[in-house]
Amino acid sequence: MASILVCDDQRSICEMLDISLRKDGHKVETVNAGEAAKKKLSSANFEVLITDIKMPQTDGIEVLRFARQSSPRPRSSSSPRWKTMRPRCRR
Repeated sequence: MASILVCDDQRSICEMLDISLRKDGHKVETVNAGEAAKKKLSSANFEVLITDIKMPQTDGIEVLRFARQSSPRPRSSSSPRWKTMRPRCRR
């Protein structure tokens, strides 16, 4: 299955996604800050990146930009907290 990096400043979101994705057989790593996500992306290859957009200091947009510069490029999903917006998936 897929190797997935989850980045969200709320631990409960990371834990929920970790449990759910592992049940489906995926290899999951979680981080609680944008800078930590960038370090993980630099040291390991992930097939999928799931990140919150609104985070303190390094936001999800910066994490996505960093991920796009790394090779191989992971699929990404951003998760805004606004009810009127839907998460976007890119390949």
